[in-house]
Amino acid sequence: MSSIWDSPAWLSLGSFTTTHGNLTFSYFIDWFNSLTNKIAGKSISCGVIMMCCLNLPYELQNLEEYTYFAGITPPPKEPTVITITALADPIVDHLETLWHGKVIQTHRHPDGTFKRVGVLPAIGDLLAMHKALGFAGIASTSHFCSFCKLPLAIRGDLDHRGGHWIPRSGPEVLAASEMWRKAEMKKTRKELVAQYGVHYSSLHRLTYYDPV
Repeated sequence: MSSIWDSPAWLSLGSFTTTHGNLTFSYFIDWFNSLTNKIAGKSISCGVIMMCCLNLPYELQNLEEYTYFAGITPPPKEPTVITITALADPIVDHLETLWHGKVIQTHRHPDGTFKRVGVLPAIGDLLAMHKALGFAGIASTSHFCSFCKLPLAIRGDLDHRGGHWIPRSGPEVLAASEMWRKAEMKKTRKELVAQYGVHYSSLHRLTYYDPV
């Protein structure tokens, strides 16, 4: 593969990525100290959600003028796995609508042109990705990985054919996420995360998106 255009994930969207007018984006989320340093031992955490258009040539994809600023998580603290949904839900609402298509007026098409939008890769460090995509933390003893079910205690086992590297599946993750969302007790949610290594994510509402 020379770029994401050659990847199985890109091809998994079928004709969507080759249809004129359809746009595919990456979804970036991470947090930073807006004061750039720690003052009196205290830090402020501010988050940002950015999207880059992957249809553009590689050298243009991450330029500032082609980057979409989708949202911000306000300081002083990072959102929790519960409150992050309130921040991501409005963005996901628009993304799901755009997946089905919308007529948008542009300079070249004042009467409107039909556009569809999809999101493919999520980008960020492991801490941000697990929180945003609905996976248990990287220190979870039972499910520290978002791709397989290898327990933390035997994370040094590099034999992927030994039977411990059981791949996760998208439908399984979505089912566990829905159980977590419907649970009414904190204790129940904690037990579900321990069992499946999954909590709810707004991105799970995208009908085409595979969380794994």
